[in-house]
Amino acid sequence: MDVSWRSWVSNQLLKKLNFMASSPLSSFVLLLPKVLITPLSSVLPLGKSPRTDVLLRAEQVVLEKTRGAHTYWLSKETIDARPDHILNIIHYEDAASLAVAIMKKKAGGRIFLGCDIHPLSRQEVMDLMDQSGKYDKKFKGFTSTSGPLGKKLNNSRTRAEIGWEPKYPSFAQFLGVTK
Repeated sequence: MDVSWRSWVSNQLLKKLNFMASSPLSSFVLLLPKVLITPLSSVLPLGKSPRTDVLLRAEQVVLEKTRGAHTYWLSKETIDARPDHILNIIHYEDAASLAVAIMKKKAGGRIFLGCDIHPLSRQEVMDLMDQSGKYDKKFKGFTSTSGPLGKKLNNSRTRAEIGWEPKYPSFAQFLGVTK
């Protein structure tokens, strides 16, 4: 990929996104669009256009392969990271609905936190995946004992101020696992 093209794309994305929240000890970041973009026409179904078929198939491959750190970890079998590092999780649909709720409240300039209120360790995430029975591959484990532990976040203030609740209150509920 041409470096100048990559820079241009990055600059365009930065112009369209606002940094909304992050936790200093984790990789959690929520970016919200400055403008809400809606399609002017309906999405073409697979089979209607050879050009869009290529794009739709490529999008599906990316979505299947890259959705969630847990899927990445499972693909690697072992990860050089500490198993007890705390993760604060939010489903992508919940992040989107939170972004819309914030924009509807016209709460510009304010900071809101998007996460579920059930922080999990990396190992707990992988244990839940195993318990769900939805994945054929088995994760072997995390191999490190060093690194930051992460931090438990709570967004009850955001929920109260915005009047928002997630569709998936926890990772376990998303997977259909009861603890």
